[in-house]
Amino acid sequence: CQQNPPLKEENRFIKPAEFELQREFWTAWPHADHARGYSNTEVLLEMIMAIAPHQKVVLIVPNDSIKNHCYELFYELDIESDSLDLIEFPYHEFWVRDMGPVFVKDQHGNEAILDFGFNAWGYAPEGHSDDALDRRIAGLLKLPVYQPGIITESGNHEVNGKGTLILTKAVEVQRNPGKSLEELESIYRKYLGAENIIWIDEGLLEDRLSFEGPLPIGNKDSAYTVLTTG
Repeated sequence: CQQNPPLKEENRFIKPAEFELQREFWTAWPHADHARGYSNTEVLLEMIMAIAPHQKVVLIVPNDSIKNHCYELFYELDIESDSLDLIEFPYHEFWVRDMGPVFVKDQHGNEAILDFGFNAWGYAPEGHSDDALDRRIAGLLKLPVYQPGIITESGNHEVNGKGTLILTKAVEVQRNPGKSLEELESIYRKYLGAENIIWIDEGLLEDRLSFEGPLPIGNKDSAYTVLTTG
C-alpha cells in the first residue's frame, strides 16, 4: 500500500455513517471468551448467520488452523461460502472496530484507509502489535493509507456521515497527552470530515480504565473493572 501519499490542503476525507449502504461487513474471530459462561464465538456466529444472506462478510482469522475450523463450522451451519471471505493476519484482540482500518472517502469518492495509532486502550503506551492490522489490510486491498498521527479508537467515534462527530473527551485526552482539544478537532475535521464536534466529558462509570482504581459496588464493597476502555 502507499503509506501517507501526498494530501492536498483542500483535500478532506469523510467517514460514512454505519447506517449507510455498505459493501462488506468486517469482523475478526475471537481468540477466547471475555466473560465466563458467555461465548464470544456463539454471538459472532449468530451475527454472521444473520448478515451473510444479505451482505458479504470478511472474517479476519489469526492462523491457518482457525481458518480451517471456521470453514468446517460454516459448512455445518449451511452458510454459503461465496458470502464469506476469510483473510489471515496475526492479531491479539478481536475488537477490530478499535484497532482495525477506518474506511474513508474523499470528495471525489476515492477510498482510503486511516491508520490511527492503537495502544491497547491506554494499557500499552509503548505500542501494540495489533496497531499494524489496518496497514496490512490496506496492503491487501491496495488502498492508500494515511496516518493522522494520534491514538484513538473507532469505538469512541459516532458519526452521521454529514459532518457531525461525537467523542468522549476523557478518552481522547488520555490517549493523546499533550494534545489540546483544538489540535484533535483539526485532525478530525481533516480526516473524518467533522464540522460539528460534540464532546461528551466522560464515558460510562463501569467502563472506567482499570488502572484508575476500583469502583464502589455497594455500601462498603468495591471492584476493579477488567481491561475496560474508558
